[in-house]
Amino acid sequence: MINPEVAILQSFIHAGRAKSWSSKGNEVNAKLQMREARYWMAHAITGMATRAVVIMLVQSGVYVSGSGDDESKKERDAKSFFEQPGSINISKLKALINGEDPSKVKDGLLISNRWIGQFGTVGNAIVSKYEDATPEQREAQDDFWRIVLGGMELDALKEMENGIFANSSSLLQSISNQDFSRYGTNTLNMFANILQPATFAQMNRAALDEVPQAKGDTFLQKLNQNFAQRSTIYRNMFNVRLQYKRNMWGETMPKGGNFLSRMFGISRVDDKKDGRPMYDDYMRTMDTGFIPPAVLNILNNEKLTTAQHDRLDMHIGNERKDIALPYINDKLEVPILGLKYSELPDDETKKAVLRYLYQVGRENGLKLFYKDFSELEPKEKSFEEQDEDELLQKGLELIKKENSQ
Repeated sequence: MINPEVAILQSFIHAGRAKSWSSKGNEVNAKLQMREARYWMAHAITGMATRAVVIMLVQSGVYVSGSGDDESKKERDAKSFFEQPGSINISKLKALINGEDPSKVKDGLLISNRWIGQFGTVGNAIVSKYEDATPEQREAQDDFWRIVLGGMELDALKEMENGIFANSSSLLQSISNQDFSRYGTNTLNMFANILQPATFAQMNRAALDEVPQAKGDTFLQKLNQNFAQRSTIYRNMFNVRLQYKRNMWGETMPKGGNFLSRMFGISRVDDKKDGRPMYDDYMRTMDTGFIPPAVLNILNNEKLTTAQHDRLDMHIGNERKDIALPYINDKLEVPILGLKYSELPDDETKKAVLRYLYQVGRENGLKLFYKDFSELEPKEKSFEEQDEDELLQKGLELIKKENSQ
């Protein structure tokens, strides 16, 4: 199913063997080989038909891909803020079945694609390939089949992380990136399921109102966070303070919905969410230049602790929200140009404006961060950095002047 081209090759090999046995007068072996050829060809046809259906759903926007390891952090942050990764938009699927245009559905009900088994796993892999392709690749028939058929085994491995092969997948990925914390956590979670069944762990996680993350400076800290997520008793007994994931605007991410909807992976798309025009431009072009840059845990060539990175993420995200959102939501006109975001002439102009606003937000966030961690502030700035600060300050003054009018 994952690589139908392999099944086709197997079918040809068995067909060739059948012909060879038949020429030698051995009809029994010839028939056995021909049966194998039909078997493998049936696998290939089933796999290709499955992908044909899934790629049609992908092009219709029914699928929302999962957050893969090959995506940048800012892509994952944007996707998880506006939609539920690894889900299917039931409202768009209904519109497609009724012969309507799914692209006109701006909201809708989302369910986790794990509920549809094979289609969920293969669909996530296909949509990832589709999103990574250029517009030219999508239009070309040859490249289309390369998207559908090529390199699927790697994406399938990542998808198995959510299934019954999770520990084997974690081991292989740990070997590839030299980080065994995920494999260690999964292994210990399997033993923990003996004391606390996985169903109860999922119920504890579903009861959390915000999206947690198992981060830490050491493996034991990560493990402590993981156990605290899966058990309220453990959390209260050892007084563990959970860490929560932050969105692109530096705010902790609410899960939304109620306990049952979280348990069964059901959510709704909020088309009124702040910054939606920017995200729509990203989804239309698949150009990450529209999305706020990720806040990395490296600053001035030094790795930040988990607590420091969380604080930096919060400050920069909050400042970007205060500065950029009024323009993205068309509440203010862009200085000098005198146009609202939706009125800007082309995508390059939009990206240039956003890039500037995001950078101003980052500089303001860094100033707040250095107040909290003064020991991390660089002693002196280069001439290039001083010139950049001067340019940013002038731009900030223009924006403040525009806000005051």
